[in-house]
Amino acid sequence: MDIQVRGIGPLGGFGAGICQLERRIDGRCDITPEMLTIEKNKQLMTLACFKADTSRLIEFISPKKLRRIDHLSRMALLGAGLAIADAKLSPKELEETGIILATGYGALETGFSFLSSFLDKGDQLSKPTLFSNSVHNAAAAYISISFGIKGPSLSVSQFDLSFSSALLTAMLWIEEGRTKSVLVGGVDEYCDVLGYAAANLYAAKNTQPPTLGEGGCFFVLSKSSVCNETGYAQLAKVDIFDQNKTPFFAKNRLVIMGRPGYGAGNDMALDPSYICQDTLYGTFPSAAALDMGTACLGLKKKTLFNKMTQQSCGKQNFDPNTILCITPGNSLSGKITLKSNKNELQLP
Repeated sequence: MDIQVRGIGPLGGFGAGICQLERRIDGRCDITPEMLTIEKNKQLMTLACFKADTSRLIEFISPKKLRRIDHLSRMALLGAGLAIADAKLSPKELEETGIILATGYGALETGFSFLSSFLDKGDQLSKPTLFSNSVHNAAAAYISISFGIKGPSLSVSQFDLSFSSALLTAMLWIEEGRTKSVLVGGVDEYCDVLGYAAANLYAAKNTQPPTLGEGGCFFVLSKSSVCNETGYAQLAKVDIFDQNKTPFFAKNRLVIMGRPGYGAGNDMALDPSYICQDTLYGTFPSAAALDMGTACLGLKKKTLFNKMTQQSCGKQNFDPNTILCITPGNSLSGKITLKSNKNELQLP
């Protein structure tokens, strides 16, 4: 089935929007991660983290309506708004669109804040706003209400495989005719508890933690027959496979390999030709969505694809019409296959 990526809404430490992501990929945007200090047993550990800025959200939603919305939901709203605007969805199309939101850990900062208020003040005086924002489907509900989306809604949480699982479900919805279009995305936030856990995990391994991050990316998916114009790429296939039975990747395929978010999963053996983007926007469970956004832009723009191949070593003559995005988890891994809409693309 020909499913098109019609719109993209990325956000992260690099900024928000397609132009900002493209500038980050091709090296025109140089940003420095925020350095965070974690204390354990009176010893200080340092972490680097790319923090996301949601100030552009006022382009879609008034500040008054955002007053009680937490950071994770704000990131989700911004990514959704950018993807919807990029896809040029009409109000009628939005009514018939489904929502699938993937998050590895959900609104952790809000959840821990609610837990603190519960422990400090008891169940009768704990803060109800924190509780309502802490549930995993709150962000999807905010998107539905804010943009007038009346299709089915689902929130998926499967740690590093959250986005792959959400994408697989989105394809099934379209194939079954449950909805004509699906707004699907992955988003995760950083919080101090995760930083503490990551620092301790890598201290136990006696290795330096990777650069952490937060943010995500949203996509509007539709059948080609529904689109008025050609999208960024064709979403050809989504697989979830046993990591101990790693499938063979064709030698001429460009592979974007993710890292386990916050150290939750296991690193797969990295071929030197694989592209790892964690240095561009950080490591977090839903970074797989940004990897897919990178792949879509690479397939759409020949110059960007060429810059991506220059990052790889040991391989030549990449197929410019296919990119694989691999996300390792604990024992399973996700594989997203994207194909170009323009078969005439050729490498120089």
